[in-house]
Amino acid sequence: MSVHVRVPSPGALRCLRCVPFVPMPPSCGDTPGCPRPRPRVAPFWYFAVTFIKDQGEKSSAFVSWPFLAAAGRGQQSCRRQRWLCLRVQGRARVRKLPVLCKVHEVQYLHSAAAAMWATLLLLLLALGVLALGLVAHRLLSPAGNPFARPPTDPPRPLVTDQRARDRVLKRGFSAARVPLDLDAVVIGSGIGGLAAAGTLAKVGKRVLVLEQHDQAGGCCHTFQEQGSEFDVGIHYVGQMHEGSMLRVALDQLTDGQLRWQRLPDPYDEVALGPRRYQLRAGKAAFAAALEEQFPAEKEAIREFMRLSKVRIPGNTTWGHPWSQRAGCHLDFCIPSLSVAWEVARPQHGWIGRGCGDGGGGTGGSGDMGGGLEGTGAVGMVGMQVVGDKGDEHTGDKGGHGGDMSIGYTGDWSEGDSGDTGSGHVGNKDNEHAGDKGGHSGDISIGHVGYRSNGDGGDTAGGTRDMALSVMASRHVALLALLKMVPRWLAALLLRTGLVHRISPVFRMAATGHSEAVARLTADQDLRALLSYLFYGTAPRDSSFLINVLMVHHYQRGAWYPRGGASEIAFHAVPLIERAGGAVLVRAPVTRVLVSPAGAAVGVAVQKGPSEEEVEIWAPVVISDAGIFNTFGKLLPPPLRSLPDVRSRLAMVRHGMGSFLVFVGLRGSAAELALPATNFWIYPHNDLDTMMTRYAALHRDDVPENLAMMFITFPAAKDPTYEERHPGRSCMTILTMARYEWFEEWAGTRAKHRGAEYQQYKGAIAQRLLERALQRFPQLRDKVEFVEAASPLTNEHYLAAPRGEMYGSEHDVGRFTPEVVAAMRAETPVKNLYLTGQDVFSCGLAGALHGGLLCASAVLGRVLYLDLLLLKKKIKRCRGRQAA
Repeated sequence: MSVHVRVPSPGALRCLRCVPFVPMPPSCGDTPGCPRPRPRVAPFWYFAVTFIKDQGEKSSAFVSWPFLAAAGRGQQSCRRQRWLCLRVQGRARVRKLPVLCKVHEVQYLHSAAAAMWATLLLLLLALGVLALGLVAHRLLSPAGNPFARPPTDPPRPLVTDQRARDRVLKRGFSAARVPLDLDAVVIGSGIGGLAAAGTLAKVGKRVLVLEQHDQAGGCCHTFQEQGSEFDVGIHYVGQMHEGSMLRVALDQLTDGQLRWQRLPDPYDEVALGPRRYQLRAGKAAFAAALEEQFPAEKEAIREFMRLSKVRIPGNTTWGHPWSQRAGCHLDFCIPSLSVAWEVARPQHGWIGRGCGDGGGGTGGSGDMGGGLEGTGAVGMVGMQVVGDKGDEHTGDKGGHGGDMSIGYTGDWSEGDSGDTGSGHVGNKDNEHAGDKGGHSGDISIGHVGYRSNGDGGDTAGGTRDMALSVMASRHVALLALLKMVPRWLAALLLRTGLVHRISPVFRMAATGHSEAVARLTADQDLRALLSYLFYGTAPRDSSFLINVLMVHHYQRGAWYPRGGASEIAFHAVPLIERAGGAVLVRAPVTRVLVSPAGAAVGVAVQKGPSEEEVEIWAPVVISDAGIFNTFGKLLPPPLRSLPDVRSRLAMVRHGMGSFLVFVGLRGSAAELALPATNFWIYPHNDLDTMMTRYAALHRDDVPENLAMMFITFPAAKDPTYEERHPGRSCMTILTMARYEWFEEWAGTRAKHRGAEYQQYKGAIAQRLLERALQRFPQLRDKVEFVEAASPLTNEHYLAAPRGEMYGSEHDVGRFTPEVVAAMRAETPVKNLYLTGQDVFSCGLAGALHGGLLCASAVLGRVLYLDLLLLKKKIKRCRGRQAA
């Protein structure tokens, strides 16, 4: 047997450990006389092995990775150095190994192995390209696209006949009305359920939607009392401007029949004790209004606005001429792959130039708008992103493509200007000499090649990082992407930490809002104003990213549906019925039916305790009832105990309930001078302390210690209200409430909960009404009707667990990457899917995106690509019509 390297001394033997042969290896130890490995002998897949011969002679040989893997005995894992080592003692064991004889033979095998690996990599690359081509063909092919063309019919006149509306929204359940040969059944008719059902219906699926209440719509439904109409959940919606992604999606799901009324400025007024602040719509007007009211905090306001642009230091080796920056004020700069959720259509084809069903001309090269504009960035389906030089701005302020916002944002708006330059190219900025006031560095991120100095005035990093400005609302699409990729891939991204290298949006999502805002400004009023959109979670416990996106959601204005919130369901139901489906109310689902193999195969409905249960079979079951109802009540007990089901439930908590007061007013909105502005009223500017003390109150102390309240006038926002309810108007007051304050009456029937309950509920309602009348004294003698809704009311009418109005708690923990990846549409039960607020986020936009994510999972198609292509098509058609 030939020996490769003779060890000169026994002392040197100690350093012949598991030494990998790399191009520039370190010395093998500190022992004097230790030989340095020869890097030219073998690449990284060859390893050193120490041999002890019978005569005690020490020597070493080289064994390739496949041989090590097959050797078996004597294998040791050097985990600290991250390589594998094998020690063999005795001649017999040595002979079993294919030990290489001479150095030149090793070099020859090295070259052969390199050729083998190169061939294998080329083969894998070819297979990958083929697979990506097949995936792209499926994802982008016109067949199965529910959003292939815009609605063709103009909006019809508003239907005011209540009986005609009831035939659509209040069609009762019976076994005879269940369609045959169902493709899917949906539990719940909230916007998440209707969005999923409507999308499936647009590709010809026969879907049955079952609603336990007496009318469809969930939080989108309305009710009437004594001549006034009240909405229960839709108070105003952002990003409903023409051409926005949210508007395009809702137009698709309502046949373009839904019309929106824009609210005048100021759309919101925030009162912090005696001080009042107003918010105005418009990218420039929003910041200008804040700077006018906080002249000493202009820098903090501008920095907050800039934080909607996430700066991602890149790497010049990727070939991107990005501008140099020293860092970001809040240390959300991290070294990153230049991959957000960038998706693009090919340069030609796919989109015809005609409007409506237009012909199949080739579309010009363009940016899909779903991520960064530029070249060479790898997209979700492996295609190149091509900058659109026709649709987007290309001048000095040339922007990124579209702005995709999911959750509260929901808009992929066009042509947002970049910081500098055109596309990816930016001008070189001076390094920051110092950071205002310094920061603690708690959120500093120190990945490969990046150092964050958080203890002084230097900006994070202190070195020249290559930076690229991207809107946070674009990068939030990565939250959706993490829910759509296969679970194994999501687990790999999480386990390796790559998820944080892809984008800082995940770090922002898992950062407390109060912690982040405190670094911007010491002005307590400004801190509160940047946290005023309250949804039941204290600012310190809420996600900084979600709050930033909520502010961004209204930057282009606020809208209200003309005809009231029930118009959404009224125009969504016919779409489902045209495909052979149905939306039936008074149909409480009692359980999910499962096969012996544990797959969902349908649902059971029981209208009352004395009525027979009706079993409805369908190959797909979609639940808009929320994760707690679905996993905790509707699944059979054996499936509830599945580890995956229990682990997902353990990731989230119940959200806080709400308390609403509905006030009927005598007189029209014009006669009573009711404003269309929404009013947020807080007793002081320390929202964290306020919420903590409020949530800790004993039930008896609540009426005298109410914290925040929200006041809105639907009659003033909807110009059709006077036509539908002449001489009447309304006011809605909202605050948050703990379920525990009303738990004593849980289990009692609605409207039969007893005098004590009515007295307690009335006491809270009267305190809220009195505060509202102090703000609007002209209404004091105009009140005709007052009704209140507690968390028990929400539980009864909306089937909301513990009265929660926004689904599971929207705290920081829910937006950590691990929870984001787990809270997806697919469930551990085969053929059972979730939709709505618990899939993505709260509000109409969040629930709608939950429905789109669900439908994407069911259809095996990324529907956002289809929406984005349609959005581009609509824009080009309008551009040609305008020309």
